[in-house]
Amino acid sequence: MIMLARFLEAGGHRVEFDIVDSGDRRADWGELDATAQTNFAHDQVALARYLLPKPVVQHMLSSPLRVEEQHAWNPALTLFSGAYDPPVYSLAPYLLHVLSTGRTRSIPAGFLLDANSFPISIQTPPPEQPYIAWHVRRGTWSPERNATDSALASDLLQLREIFPRHSIMLFSTPNGIEHALQVLSDEGLISDMERDGLAVVGQPETGFTAAVPWILGADFYFQRIGGGMGIVPIYSSMPYLQINDWRSYYYGIDGDRLVPWARVNQQYIVRADAAKIPIREVINSSQYGELVK
Repeated sequence: MIMLARFLEAGGHRVEFDIVDSGDRRADWGELDATAQTNFAHDQVALARYLLPKPVVQHMLSSPLRVEEQHAWNPALTLFSGAYDPPVYSLAPYLLHVLSTGRTRSIPAGFLLDANSFPISIQTPPPEQPYIAWHVRRGTWSPERNATDSALASDLLQLREIFPRHSIMLFSTPNGIEHALQVLSDEGLISDMERDGLAVVGQPETGFTAAVPWILGADFYFQRIGGGMGIVPIYSSMPYLQINDWRSYYYGIDGDRLVPWARVNQQYIVRADAAKIPIREVINSSQYGELVK
């Protein structure tokens, strides 16, 4: 919904964005304690404020607004989640598809995310070498989508072989980053990269919103099976490879393309054997040029 509002504003429309927190939570939020739920909700608000252009008027509400019939001359669409169907995250991709494949079939300037618009704001400098962003999921819910230790080691070996001149920045929860670094260190893979003058580091700032500029600052983004951070490169022009075993609400709206603006070096692959697909099998220089070996 944030990016839908961003699209409309970039297209010259006046947009008001209502952020509603009524206190009701989705059933699967029960796997998080009260503090984690509050932090997650606050991060969503911070993300909206971070990504929405200044002309977009934002309101914080405790209950959804309903549009009275007599105001139909000024139409508004209120999309609900939870008890209301269909959920917002299934409608927004479709609406973006319709808007971006209309008569002009063009994306308004300023819609896609880019590193120049979201510069790194803290004093921590990025790695000295160019780096790739790698999301290593370690979520509380749907733990079956978390990367296994063997998959972490295997993927790092493949990424290093394909991107021999790049350091790697890991994106995840603090626990996920700590776990991945420990696994990769125990396998001796981090020390191997350090001998070549490269590094494997975690995202310098925690949280989804804080990760955005660091993801956009990478030369390439990779994730396997799952992870919400993958939405950032999808709404950008940066090269990426996302391998999944399930269809997102985005997939299949425009044939094999994930989104209408996707380029050949922006791959979102859905296969039943996603956990085992070799990265080299689906990435090559014809798509990514000199970026890959």
